[in-house]
Amino acid sequence: MNIQGIEHIGIASRDPQKTLWFFATALQLKLVGEEEVASQQVNTICYASDSNSANSALLEVLVPTADSSVVKKFIDRHGGGIHHLALRVADIDHAVNQLKAKGVRFVSDSPQVGINNTRVIFVHPSACGGLLIELVERT
Repeated sequence: MNIQGIEHIGIASRDPQKTLWFFATALQLKLVGEEEVASQQVNTICYASDSNSANSALLEVLVPTADSSVVKKFIDRHGGGIHHLALRVADIDHAVNQLKAKGVRFVSDSPQVGINNTRVIFVHPSACGGLLIELVERT
């Protein structure tokens, strides 16, 4: 399975406005984009972690758009923090097949459309000691 690097770190904040201010103003990170993922009931605001690289890992601030959002439930339970770690893969179907062959469970049956027309799938947290891992294939 060809892991190409860290795609992004998903951050669920109790105070998204403070987090956004910190990234934009205090750290002067570049805003890369904002996109709503209606199926997940979340708005994503992404900042580049490295101003010198187009392939730098993103810092993805997750803002729930509904009380029933999985991210809202995470914030209610944990008070915010790192929600997930996303790893970039060259071929998500191949990666999923390799992991399934090793008995790894996934949150969904197959990859879904993610932000920026990527293909994504979440590894069930039980497979990695409680850490939610997202696999991302850029298209």
